[in-house]
Amino acid sequence: MSHEAFQQAIFNEPDDDALRLIYADWLDENNEPLWAEYIRLQCDLAASTPASDRFVNLSEREEELTILLTDRIHTAPLTIDADELGLASISFPSWSRGFPDSIRLEQLEPYDTDAEQMNRICDRLETLIPQSTIQHFYFDDFHPDLIEVLFERDVLKLARSLTLDWFFDHVEDVELEDRADVQAEHIAQAPQLSQLRSLHLDCILSDRGLQALAKSSCLTSLENLNLWTSASPVGLKDLADSPLAQRLRCLILSEDWLDNQGVEALSQTSWPRLHSLDLSYSSVREDTIRALGQSNAFPNLAFLNLGLARSLSTALGDLLKNDSWKLRMLDLAHSDLGSRDAQLLARSPLLKNVHTLSLRGNVIGIQGIRALAKSPHLSQLRRLDLAYNDWDGNKLLALTKGELCQHLTTLQLQSSQAHLPFTEGNAFIKALELPQIRHLMLTGNSLGARGVKTLVEKDWFQNIRMLNLRTCRIGKAGAEALLEALDPEKMVYLNVSDNDLPTKIRERFVDRLGEHRVIVD
Repeated sequence: MSHEAFQQAIFNEPDDDALRLIYADWLDENNEPLWAEYIRLQCDLAASTPASDRFVNLSEREEELTILLTDRIHTAPLTIDADELGLASISFPSWSRGFPDSIRLEQLEPYDTDAEQMNRICDRLETLIPQSTIQHFYFDDFHPDLIEVLFERDVLKLARSLTLDWFFDHVEDVELEDRADVQAEHIAQAPQLSQLRSLHLDCILSDRGLQALAKSSCLTSLENLNLWTSASPVGLKDLADSPLAQRLRCLILSEDWLDNQGVEALSQTSWPRLHSLDLSYSSVREDTIRALGQSNAFPNLAFLNLGLARSLSTALGDLLKNDSWKLRMLDLAHSDLGSRDAQLLARSPLLKNVHTLSLRGNVIGIQGIRALAKSPHLSQLRRLDLAYNDWDGNKLLALTKGELCQHLTTLQLQSSQAHLPFTEGNAFIKALELPQIRHLMLTGNSLGARGVKTLVEKDWFQNIRMLNLRTCRIGKAGAEALLEALDPEKMVYLNVSDNDLPTKIRERFVDRLGEHRVIVD
């Protein structure tokens, strides 16, 4: 068989992973091992959840392969012209199970309500999509009147995932919510969407729209729901009590106006399959967080995102008392957490199975860093994001004084403190031991040439696949030491930009790794 024959078979049966895995075997036999690995890995990743022990390794390797296969991944899988259809752009932003799975169409004139344009777009999609693996449709900045045309067309039968991102500045405020609710009702009543698994509505729904989705007899395959809603506790309670709540695996209510009663409404009914709950950037308050911490409604919750929850600090202790969750990933970024909060986290058994923790953009002091470094409950942690926590030399050293770093495969320590003395940067690297590390991000930490030389002499340096040394003031001597130590067979991505390096040094980095794998400017 040929590439074309395999791909046509996969286009004909896009849900059949067996065909993709047979193709991967054929690619191995025909000297394309990276693409073969990518297909197998993404098939495994699509079948896993954050609760899986393999999730971290699969996710990290996917990042690496995405860079190594940049040329192939950035090749448009369909011949479709944005100008011809009156669009600002057409892109294919994501891949799944080894093939492109999404198309994003951005409207050029958001005020345009010409139904003929949408019909031309649908005609083109209905012709091309069956000859591809595209299953996610993303309509960006389209007028609500044009979205209505979609529900009259068969193109939605091809969708397994749908994102509708309105451009709604042109709609009067008094009409906005009503239009969004009407759209939600049309979605709920669309028989073409019976195979839809994921729905993202970036338009403000009230109780009316939320209730329509909750009671839909058409959305029988829906498992992932991402909404922007101003719904009251009544609407949220209807969602929690619906059959949909029994099916959902991922619920995102980011940027919503949730209050204590709203979270209580969600928490009064069991969500047996839900593994991911995202309430980031929402207006959650102290009592809301406490209500969540007291809930037993999410027995299989593996990923919780409360990023940018400004009231989190005052209620974190209550949240961490919940012993019904099986958390594997926790995101508390940009939530004004300090040392006391980090100490609470370090002492909490709730984190004993967490493999991914984000505390990015907080204000954790040295006592909090020490507590995390020595925590007996973080032995399963593999990915840690502590970027932008006002790092200084003493805090960096405190991070090395414990067992925490021994297990990490990803560590993010980006800093805005570029004035860190070189001696402190070098002392940190000298004390740092990361025997399992694959991805290391040190942007903005002034390592200097000595720090880089110390880094490349570490036994674990050759384990690193992705390294960010942007604005680390490494100098020509540090860059030359890095060039000498680099193994192009192992290093997948390197960022040495903003280090004021001579042109010839930058050219040597590009020659060594290739332009897609190194950032020098």
